[in-house]
Amino acid sequence: MLPAKCGSLVGFGYDSAGTTGLLNDLWTYDIATNQWTWISGSNTVNQTGNYGTLGTAAATNVPGARQASMSFIDLSGNFWLFGGFDLDSKGNPAALNDLWQFKAGVWTWMSGANVVNQTGVYGTQGVAAATNVPGARWSSAAWTD
Repeated sequence: MLPAKCGSLVGFGYDSAGTTGLLNDLWTYDIATNQWTWISGSNTVNQTGNYGTLGTAAATNVPGARQASMSFIDLSGNFWLFGGFDLDSKGNPAALNDLWQFKAGVWTWMSGANVVNQTGVYGTQGVAAATNVPGARWSSAAWTD
């Protein structure tokens, strides 16, 4: 059974003016109406992220433009986005390890850094810890369990 709506986010492509670059636009597609709706991000390329406060949802939060990130939808229908080749909070292009949640129409920066090329903190294999975080990367894979 197909979901009633599905989404598309970010990548390298064309903006509203026909300029190519990194995008941070978030869209939903309604299968029943066969229509797209733009719901977040910019309509122009190469936008930096607005991170706000870690763990705090805000209407002004938005991930920076990126490509080759990974994403998934959790059991509650929330959209999650991790890393990619991105523009960080300062406009620097490279790998990021930022984790974002899109819930109820608002972005929250959940984990990772707001600047590029961060190393991972591995801790002890098999043991969860608040300080653990994957290093910056792009073209990674995702799954839900």
